[in-house]
Amino acid sequence: MPNTNHIYIHYPYCLYKCHYCDFNSYAYEEGQIPQADFTKTLSNELEFRVEHDDEKSRLAIPKGKVIHSVFFGGGTPSLMNPADVAVVLKRLSDFYTFADNIEITLETNPGTINLQKFKEFKEAGINRFSIGVQSFQEKNLKRFGRIHTGDQALQAIKQALDVNDARVSCDLIFGFPEQTLMEWQQDLNQVLDLDLNHFSCYSLMAEEGTIYTKALKDRVYQESPTDLIADMMEWTYDVCEQKGRSAYEVSNFAKPGFESAHNLGYWRYQSYMGLGPGAFSSFIQKGKEAVIRQMNQKNPQTYLRALFLKNDFYEQELIDSVTFQKERLMMGLRLKEGLELPEDLARQAVDEGLLESFEGRFRPTRLGFLQNNRLVEMFF
Repeated sequence: MPNTNHIYIHYPYCLYKCHYCDFNSYAYEEGQIPQADFTKTLSNELEFRVEHDDEKSRLAIPKGKVIHSVFFGGGTPSLMNPADVAVVLKRLSDFYTFADNIEITLETNPGTINLQKFKEFKEAGINRFSIGVQSFQEKNLKRFGRIHTGDQALQAIKQALDVNDARVSCDLIFGFPEQTLMEWQQDLNQVLDLDLNHFSCYSLMAEEGTIYTKALKDRVYQESPTDLIADMMEWTYDVCEQKGRSAYEVSNFAKPGFESAHNLGYWRYQSYMGLGPGAFSSFIQKGKEAVIRQMNQKNPQTYLRALFLKNDFYEQELIDSVTFQKERLMMGLRLKEGLELPEDLARQAVDEGLLESFEGRFRPTRLGFLQNNRLVEMFF
């Protein structure tokens, strides 16, 4: 499978940090977000990377390469000014060629978007919207710090579809405390009724350092039973297959041809460059099974100051060939397309019904998706 090139842009600002969120995000009042400084610093980082890049000290996707996806993630990138998005994309196009079918995604929060802004983002160059719905149920939204209502989420999806039609996705979470299977079915059916071509369904996780994890420790909430989570997942796979949106990755569902090119780049272990606070970059070394990986300074103020001085804005490590193969394996076992494996290595997983042979590759079965952690652990 040919290596393709991808760019991730991290916008770290939010209006409120959700109670389950462990992403590199920071709550600001909207008028206090340093929009102009942030956009300028992204440009400075891009220029620095390209100007100082070479094969020995890889800092960028080489100048002139074709870019297959750009993804604005966060944080809440829909807080950006559409004009700033246009500036960032223009600077990228100064150094790179955009593929004819390039996917340019912007994550949006329903509480920070409207029809006019969707239109302006599209005019700026966005051709795919990913909407953070998480739930349509008010009790879940309020308890976990979401700044929008269920009705706003529904309206945001409809507005995005009016503006962009086919390239709209949304995120949903299941397994909220006290959530029933029927309540989860109601949430997902809302999305299926809208006929979205792509959506993601994630099980609520207790990540270290989050408000939700503290609430669990303080016994404010109890985690959903594992058998209920399994039932939710099983039903999700069933109904999505029936609707022609089968899982192409453990948590991602799409009509054929509408899979996320950007996320496939991660799971296929391809090169990507990250810009912005806390963004990761991963550069596959040509002719070697090794990777140069970098992480930018996480704190936005530290990042802005470092880029102003043009030093110490990232940390770097070399991923050796052994780790390379392990990580490539872990990612590939999450994909329905699977990956090439020696038959003796895959035999036990096949015997236990977690993998199946398909067109010269081994791919997860339904059970392999449902028990993906167990599947991965079998290889380590």
